[in-house]
Amino acid sequence: MGEIMVRNVEGYFSGVIRGLAPAVLMLTTFLGQTVPSSASPELPPVILIPGLEGSALADTNQPNVWAWGRAEGRAHFADLQWPLDKDDDPRFKTAGVLSTWRIGWIFGFSAYEPIQTFLTRNYGLERHSYFEFPYDWRYSNLKTACKLVKYLDEHATDPSNGESLKQRIDRTGVILVGHSMGGIIANLFTHFRAPIGTATSPRNPCPHQYKVAMIISLGAPYLGSLDVLKAFVDGPNDLYSHLGVSKEKLREVVYSFPSLYELAPSYDGCCFSGPNSANI
Repeated sequence: MGEIMVRNVEGYFSGVIRGLAPAVLMLTTFLGQTVPSSASPELPPVILIPGLEGSALADTNQPNVWAWGRAEGRAHFADLQWPLDKDDDPRFKTAGVLSTWRIGWIFGFSAYEPIQTFLTRNYGLERHSYFEFPYDWRYSNLKTACKLVKYLDEHATDPSNGESLKQRIDRTGVILVGHSMGGIIANLFTHFRAPIGTATSPRNPCPHQYKVAMIISLGAPYLGSLDVLKAFVDGPNDLYSHLGVSKEKLREVVYSFPSLYELAPSYDGCCFSGPNSANI
């Protein structure tokens, strides 16, 4: 599969989105080491993969009705509860990466806007090398990594010449910038790369041949997150109180997300419980 450079920038994990402005400096450093000069026509595509809660979710049949990402989404948050015994939930679709995270009608704070601005200015616009991959963050990361394969299969790089991302990546490779859970998705996507003709399997549900030049992960919890364990033990934090649902309903909704269980910590010595502090 060849050597893939993986950079993991610590300090920007978000179970809830936090400011990412410092990460722009890291991106400038890391991308500058591998991306050709501005004069080169063969710039590798750069794809931003946001983290948990980093994509807006809207009603599939009513695009103006948001369940996550806008202040008015608070009235529909309970609808995000994952349907029992289902592998898919077509009721919602993604509505873009969140530039700003709204706490209420008035208050909010910057989410991915600094990174989006930097990448658009340096790799987007006429260079057609910056793309965003919003996704429904409730899904299993395995499914989302497969959706990334489909996104690359279908997405066009430049409407003027119709060249697909697949054709471009065959020549240059692709740079994946994954924040938090987005880093896990980028890692899974990379592991799904396999020779032509490889059959699907539980360990590789969507084999592909995309060449990954670099993964830049911003605080990706590859071994799980204690924040997630804390949410299971103590319940979601008070930042969600603006959603206008009871704590019981909030637990019911959040605990239904398949992705959350995949973020539970999975390393030795991470967690202790009981009077004798038994390792769990």
